Amino acid sequence: MTRSVLYRIVSSWWLTAFIGTVLSAVYAFFSLGEDAFEQWRSFIFHSIPGISLYLLLTANLLVISIRIIHSALSYPVPDPAAVKRMDAHVSVDAGAGTLDRISRWMVSKKFKPLSVKDGLYAVRGRLSFIPGLILRSGIVMIMVSAVFSIHLRKTGEARLREGGHADVLGMEISVEHIRSGLPDEFLQVGERNMFRINSLSAQILVSGSRKSVSNGFPVRVNGRYLRLIHTGFFQPFTFGAQGRRLQEDAYLDILPPGRTHIVSLPDGEFLLTFRLKPAKTIKKGLLSGKLYNLRKPVYTIVVQKGKSKNVSEIISASPGETVEGKGYTLSLGKQGTFVTLEAVEDPALFWLYAGTIVTIVGILLMPLRFFWYRREMVATREDDAIHIGYREEFYRKWGIQKFYRWSEDILPPE
Repeated sequence: MTRSVLYRIVSSWWLTAFIGTVLSAVYAFFSLGEDAFEQWRSFIFHSIPGISLYLLLTANLLVISIRIIHSALSYPVPDPAAVKRMDAHVSVDAGAGTLDRISRWMVSKKFKPLSVKDGLYAVRGRLSFIPGLILRSGIVMIMVSAVFSIHLRKTGEARLREGGHADVLGMEISVEHIRSGLPDEFLQVGERNMFRINSLSAQILVSGSRKSVSNGFPVRVNGRYLRLIHTGFFQPFTFGAQGRRLQEDAYLDILPPGRTHIVSLPDGEFLLTFRLKPAKTIKKGLLSGKLYNLRKPVYTIVVQKGKSKNVSEIISASPGETVEGKGYTLSLGKQGTFVTLEAVEDPALFWLYAGTIVTIVGILLMPLRFFWYRREMVATREDDAIHIGYREEFYRKWGIQKFYRWSEDILPPE
């Protein structure tokens, strides 16, 4: 009895709705703050209540699918009481050959009756559960794969310029060419940043093999997935002070415009803070915007000196310029572009993609359910009567009316 009750609970759509409501309420709560999705994901995969709800929902969808398959493929033994509880039923006198005539009548209505104990059973749309099964299977694949992905994936990042190389997750990677896709100019209006990069791509060499990677769909190389996730300015410079000259390569992470990047020189005496300087400010009525030249950028550089790192001065400089400051010289070399390459080793990623594809296929097939649905017809003997019942999965009202019209010629004259 306990197992039966537990099975009914776990295979209940009410449980699905309850867990879905709870998870939606949790997300709504986190949405009151920042990074709502990240907090929600952390709750699901890294907290005991979240993991418990997640596993229960996964088990619920699995058991529901098993129950639906078992119910759809089984041949129930007709029971008079059960037949009378169907959407519609009629009773006729049980005479010699009556079941045979009812069988022929079912065939005339495009049913294929099977002889079962004391009666007949016919069903149309037996496999109509397949679209829903595909959809649930895809969702379960995604849910199970996501657990393994979260806990087994390894990630690595590297900032690379043209000609640069790095070791990422055991792969030797070098960059031949970068196409940043940066616009020549960018107009920043208001406080909200609308900076977008549409086509970031690079040609790389991985273990002697040439590959093209972008900020779009990841590229699979040696079991890892490579993707570009960011770009910025590569700026070599020479800094001279107190008779010493330091040559540095700075990977300035100053995009979108407005961000700052701090470069600490090896001697620890100076800090340089870079940010992009707008070429001009444009005003139109109450609105004002800052126009940045991204093809020939100009930097605003805050120079901090001494142990207390007090601001020594603020200068402006462009690539190729040399600036004489208070006790130092700063020479900027030719500016280039760097990309941040992300490598992911994720044994579950294939199954995540497969689950996504299966889910999409299930969604595309679901409209078939408007036409492909289950219809059952059952006939069973009780004493001197034969009870005939009918049930439709959808459109029950129309199905009842249709069955009673059919029943008018249920026993046509011989």
